[in-house]
Formats: sequence, structure tokens, C-alpha cells
Amino acid sequence: MKNSSASSPWGVVLAGLVLAWGTAARAGPAEDGLACIDASDLACAEAAVPRAGAGTAAEVLRARVAFHRAEFEDAVKFMERAVQGAPSTSPLREELEHMRVTARAAEGLSVLRRGDVEVRYSEGVDLVLLDETVETLQ
Repeated sequence: MKNSSASSPWGVVLAGLVLAWGTAARAGPAEDGLACIDASDLACAEAAVPRAGAGTAAEVLRARVAFHRAEFEDAVKFMERAVQGAPSTSPLREELEHMRVTARAAEGLSVLRRGDVEVRYSEGVDLVLLDETVETLQ
């Protein structure tokens, strides 16, 4: 009779938990911050930035946090550092181009802040919907 915990359902669950814990234990602050971004938790990602250190993952984290904070020029700067030496087929290069296009599109936009809401808008027609936009976001 074989008595192996790995062959029982509980053994498989235990092995999965150990594997998941081991992987999480090896993740650094930058990877943790990137996981926060993936979970749409900007506050969590911002908290990871000071501990992120150096390297590609840290620069990607800084870029994505800056992008989500609408600091597009900074996002481009950080992502440019992240893609240095990356192959031309790297998905990070496509993300960098998206950040560059967004930075160009945001040039010249006005910013309205009311409470914790910030809206970027173009003078002119956008003014018609500005109050409703802010009201909806609050």
C-alpha cells in the first residue's frame, strides 16, 4: 500500500501552497508593486516604489505608477530606461510607445482639481461637460 501525501488531494493542495509561497517569497518589492498595478491598486504600487531598488522591474513599476498618476513625461522617462537593451520585440517597447502617444495627446490640456478628482480637458467644447464629468467621478 502506497502512502504518499503527494498522491492525495490534500497533498496536491499542500504542494501547490508551498510552491506558491516559495514563489511569493522570492518576489521583490518591484514585483510586488507590479502585482498591485495589475490589481488596479495604485496606493499599494506607490508604497512599493521607494523599496523597488534598481533594475528593469523597478523602472517599469516607476513608469506605470507615473502613468496612472497622469505624469506622462515621467512615465516615458522611466520606461525608456526600462527598455534599454530589451529586444525590439519586447512588449515593453510597445508599452513605451503607448506612453509616448498618451504624453503627446495630453500636451496642452487644462487640469481641473476638485477634492480628490482631477480632470484633464481641452478648452472649448469640453467645458460643456466638465461639471458633469467631475460630478460623476466624485
